[in-house]
Amino acid sequence: MASVTTSERRTTLLIVIGTILLPLQIWPVMPLPGMQLSDIVFAFAFAQFLITRREIPPATVSISIAAFAAGAAISAVFGGGFIKLLGHFELAAIGWMAVCASAHGARSLRRALVIAAALAAVAAVAGVVLFYAGIDSPLLNIYGDLVADDYARVRGTMVGANMMASVVATGFLLLWFETTLIPGIWARRLIFTFGSVALLFSFSRTIAAIAVVLAGAELLRRGSPRWLRLAWAGAALATAVALWVSMRYHVVLNPLAPWAVEVLDADGPRFVLWRDGVATLSENPIFGIGPGNLVANGRPAHNPWINLWAGIGIVPLAAYAFLMSAALVAAIRFPLAGVACALIVALIDSLHTDMEDMRHVWLLIGIALGAGWAGNRGAANQQRPGTNPAREPDG
Repeated sequence: MASVTTSERRTTLLIVIGTILLPLQIWPVMPLPGMQLSDIVFAFAFAQFLITRREIPPATVSISIAAFAAGAAISAVFGGGFIKLLGHFELAAIGWMAVCASAHGARSLRRALVIAAALAAVAAVAGVVLFYAGIDSPLLNIYGDLVADDYARVRGTMVGANMMASVVATGFLLLWFETTLIPGIWARRLIFTFGSVALLFSFSRTIAAIAVVLAGAELLRRGSPRWLRLAWAGAALATAVALWVSMRYHVVLNPLAPWAVEVLDADGPRFVLWRDGVATLSENPIFGIGPGNLVANGRPAHNPWINLWAGIGIVPLAAYAFLMSAALVAAIRFPLAGVACALIVALIDSLHTDMEDMRHVWLLIGIALGAGWAGNRGAANQQRPGTNPAREPDG
């Protein structure tokens, strides 16, 4: 890799600032639907990026990102939804910029995700405190089939509780496996404490996902005995069955009395959305119905694979699937344990929420692919005597 220029450092700084601002979704109010404050910063970052970029990521990565954006644009021509198309372009741009920034070895993007998670967690915990103090606040969750009632289900400053939980889980895992991202043991303890409370009061399926993934990663890292790994496998299977039942059937759950859960003989809300989304994609299998058009009878399918296929077509779906799988392989291979675990949690969350629209997921994909790009380039240079490629140290 070539050495990093001042302009490229400036681009990375803008990406970092945009990442830290990710939790600010419901405030301040922006002029376009779905727009948030970080989008303005990412737009400036991409403009700077286009001016200063000297290297192009590997062909498979570049083609996949371009195919995602181009497929969304073609879908918009056939189905409309040009405002939402800007959002798809932004996601592709975020992924591309993260690949290039991560390829130079800087840890700043991973640190920014941890800081964003901490801010999201603090806002969520504030919502819990205000709720039990009898003070109404916009920090409570107001969407979905589980909203704040006589318990505090919080979203903080994010759109929904599940999205807040995903961001917090990402930062939690990154910091767990890379403690040097945040200096000071007490700072890390505060982040873990606030993050745990925020996850608990999200009442999200992400709690089960992060628990299973983190436990499995720790067992592998510590070289635990076979019986313990088998016990984990059994617990993971039981968790998977419970998650499937909670989505396939209509489950009546009071978080204050989880032992009194009822499983009704009726389709669950998530399953109904999946079925409606599959019906939509069966009628529009090539180009989808256009970005911005909700695929499940006026609602999103809460499943990125159905949303992408039914919404913007098979080409963006294939591109997203390739980028996600390639990122996971790169994160495991090079290795970035926290990024790998966060991507696995995102894949599990894909079964119940719209992950394809979440900016932090595209940042994770870019970070992993950038690490893979740098690792492959470094391995190739080591085979050539006399090469000593300049590489920006972690920072």
